[in-house]
Amino acid sequence: PGMIPGGSTAVHGELYEVSPKLLAKLDRHEGVPRFYVREKIRGADFTNTEGYLLVDTDRLAQGLVISSGYWS
Repeated sequence: PGMIPGGSTAVHGELYEVSPKLLAKLDRHEGVPRFYVREKIRGADFTNTEGYLLVDTDRLAQGLVISSGYWS
């Protein structure tokens, strides 16, 4: 699963504060910048945070929009 820029569906999940060292490990795990990019996103409470967005949006035609926002 992955978020895309400019999407119109809310995504439900958890928000964590992590150290710069752990964030670097997460970036490697998520394949930044090849598969995902980490960018600022706006939360439901209008606060800004960071999230991973899909880079290769051309592959979306192969995917399915999860309208509920719950990917698990």
